[in-house]
Amino acid sequence: MIRRPIYPLLAVLVFLTPGCATVAPLTHTPIFAVQGVRHLSPLAATEVTVRGVVTAVVTRERDAGFFVQDAQGDGNPRTSDALFVDMASRPSHELPAIGDYVEVRGTVEERGRESQLSVTLIANPVVQTLRGGEPLPVPITIGRGGRPIPTGSVASEGMRAVEPEVHALDFWESLEGMLVEVREAVVTGPTSSYGDLVVIGDGGPAMARRTAAGGVLLGETNLNLDRVILDGRIANPSPAAKVGDRFASAVRGVVHYDFGAPRVLPLAWPELTPGGTAAEVTALVADERALTVASYNVLNLSFTSHERRFADVARTIAVNLRSPDVIGLQEIQDDSGPNRESDGVVSAERTMRRLAEAIAAAGGARYEWAQIDPEVDRDGGQPGGNIRVVWMYRPDRVTLVKRGSAGPSDATAAATIDGRLGLTLTPGRVDPRNPCVDNAEGEGSRKPLAAEIRFRGETIFLINNHLISKGDDDRIFGSIQPPRRGSEAQRICQAEILRGFARSLLTIDPQANVILLGDMNEHEFRAPVRVLEQELVALMLRVPASQRYTYNFEGNSQVLDHIFASKPLVERSRPEIDVVHVNADFPARGAASDHDPVISRFHFD
Repeated sequence: MIRRPIYPLLAVLVFLTPGCATVAPLTHTPIFAVQGVRHLSPLAATEVTVRGVVTAVVTRERDAGFFVQDAQGDGNPRTSDALFVDMASRPSHELPAIGDYVEVRGTVEERGRESQLSVTLIANPVVQTLRGGEPLPVPITIGRGGRPIPTGSVASEGMRAVEPEVHALDFWESLEGMLVEVREAVVTGPTSSYGDLVVIGDGGPAMARRTAAGGVLLGETNLNLDRVILDGRIANPSPAAKVGDRFASAVRGVVHYDFGAPRVLPLAWPELTPGGTAAEVTALVADERALTVASYNVLNLSFTSHERRFADVARTIAVNLRSPDVIGLQEIQDDSGPNRESDGVVSAERTMRRLAEAIAAAGGARYEWAQIDPEVDRDGGQPGGNIRVVWMYRPDRVTLVKRGSAGPSDATAAATIDGRLGLTLTPGRVDPRNPCVDNAEGEGSRKPLAAEIRFRGETIFLINNHLISKGDDDRIFGSIQPPRRGSEAQRICQAEILRGFARSLLTIDPQANVILLGDMNEHEFRAPVRVLEQELVALMLRVPASQRYTYNFEGNSQVLDHIFASKPLVERSRPEIDVVHVNADFPARGAASDHDPVISRFHFD
């Protein structure tokens, strides 16, 4: 759309009277001058008066306010013609209506979280409605037939240049607060517990980047910058969307920033057409000669969790995973669950008993479990939750070797025991006092848990893991460009510990059966996984690309959960692997977890 400028470079008004002309300054500042050709307003901390048409109103109390846009603007695609007016401290009756032409006096402010994009807004406003019933500006189409999102670059280094046709961040900055629309939107990120969902426009990109469900795959050099986050704070509630669902008509809303990313706030939700995505059931079933081993992050499961959560997790294990012989669980909490102030509880006995009973009630096998209670608030996660990794196993199928009595700070090790390879403690933690996993002054990370099992006369060494999260990494669309992966160094260190532990087993017995699994909080193409591949085989790389994901973050389907095996075990047992998509593609309110489980089958002929 070509927009006709209505303001000259110098803001003046010309008043014509018979026989003479006088020039007077504008009584208000054009909105595009407030936004400027940069990410931060050149008029920040300045009191201004702006005028424009109200295009959207947010009534939610903590976010209350409205968006105001100059209907014609300056014709410059590098500058936004709209901004947000903060009314969070005002009564709701003071909010104007969509279509009102208003004058707003207040202070320009850039507001945002540290290292994240800020919102240009008017704070402490005085609002006057000049007239009502104005037509809204024509929305700018994002994508084909309008303005496509640049997909090759997030931003220039240090965000020094503003080139909306080159950099994705600049693209969104040039539309901040403005009315836009996304056509032929396909869901790539399911509805979150906050009411957000993610789409790509124009029916989606080429199939080479797509998941079988219709999502988009995160790659080492492909961040899928054409994703659009839809935020339901105006049109509430948001629809319960699955990956692959489609909107029947264009999604129309205003551009905003929050939680580290640009987003569009729809004014209303078009009809959602189901894409047919359904929960999967694995084909990898245990038998007399085949052992099945699974990994599953169960999202802060505690004895205090809602009954539905236990039923959902149990059904996943009993039905979708078909009762594996061994399951490495992550994010099992203590029996009292999270607390702002620690209550000293660390036992998860009631949590595990309840889960085992729920699995049996869902038609699954009867499981026993092995775990080590952490020290209070020493393993990270939600405050007071004391999450840990746990092994569940079927005593009718495998035998857990129990050796010694390990506490939270006791390290197990590979050793020759009675003439054969064994663990000094089983179950036992792997190097739990290493600074890479433990912080004596506060929050640490989950400690790896090793165990020794027997199946058909074979001894198998298992290592269950939950590496440090990516919480310290910069966001893709953050204010620090290029983004820093601040947490990766610690995961590399943790991976080095695990590689060394696997090597110690294989040094004593080069034919040792070693299986390492868990929520590694890392993509298959990053350094921590490469470290483990120096000693073990990454089975996840055998999963077809369109199925290779266990998690969905802001519409990017990606791998976080893995299963590795020692090379001799791989050569002998012909392992198969399956990611069972039951959670990552589905709305948070109906999912058992935010991770998909992974299962492998090993053949012992």
